[in-house]
Amino acid sequence: MSGLLGAMGISHSALRVETQRVATTANNIANMNTHGFRAGRVVSVEQPTGGVSAMVEDSGAPTPIGFQGGEIVELSNTDLATEVVTQKMAVASYKANLAVIRTADQMLEAALDVWA
Repeated sequence: MSGLLGAMGISHSALRVETQRVATTANNIANMNTHGFRAGRVVSVEQPTGGVSAMVEDSGAPTPIGFQGGEIVELSNTDLATEVVTQKMAVASYKANLAVIRTADQMLEAALDVWA
């Protein structure tokens, strides 16, 4: 991809990744009290044609152990502080990519006005 349309396509792919990142952190937070739940993380994967795609993988965080009813159980490895920071970063990235799309759209509109 090249030019303004390429920039819009790349930013659009980043919007999809950040949407997946927010959904994954929301799922992690919703399940933070579920025994045995393993938090996920979104990894951005560069695409050969430009842009990125999302891949969800295990966070790799250690799983704490607890007791319930006299038995040892695995607790959730979700860390609320990490999830909140991740969501805030995803929202900031989303806004930045929207700004790129808006700017490219305005530039294309100006170019079409010149040709008209």
